[in-house]
Amino acid sequence: MSPEPIKTAIVGVGLAGTVFHIPLLLAFPDLFEVTVVVERNPKQEGGKATEFGIKPKVVSSIEEAISDADVELV
Repeated sequence: MSPEPIKTAIVGVGLAGTVFHIPLLLAFPDLFEVTVVVERNPKQEGGKATEFGIKPKVVSSIEEAISDADVELV
């Protein structure tokens, strides 16, 4: 029985988030699941992360991400 992926929050989806963090986490779907992104002004539901074929919950502050009961890693 394999463990469940770690439910992960990404803080910021600027250059580093879209070029490094999200692609790296998505490369290991057995280990990580991007469930929350912090994006202050999302232009669409799921924010910029939808460019990667995922629809995480979008929050506007790190406090919201940290207090989310489903988030295990920030």
